[in-house]
Amino acid sequence: MAGLLCRLLLCLAAAGAAADLLLEEARRSLDLSTHLAKVSAELSLANAAGGTAASAFLLALEPGLEPRLAYLGVQVSAGRRGWA
Repeated sequence: MAGLLCRLLLCLAAAGAAADLLLEEARRSLDLSTHLAKVSAELSLANAAGGTAASAFLLALEPGLEPRLAYLGVQVSAGRRGWA
C-alpha cells in the first residue's frame, strides 16, 4: 500500500509539472476498526503562482489494484483551502 501512495504522488508530480499544479499536502489513513480495511488518501493541489488555472488533472492507480477494490470515490472541491 505504501507503493500505491508513492506511485500516486509521482504521477501527480509529473502531471503537475506540465500543468503548473503543485502538490501542497498529502495525507493517508488506514482504518482497521472493522473486518474491511479502509484506506483513504487526501491530496491538496493548487495552481502555481503566475500559472494558468488547470482545467483537469490525471489520477493514476496501480494496474493490479482494480480487481481488489470494492469502492473508489473521488471528490473535487474547487477553491477550497486547507483541510476540514
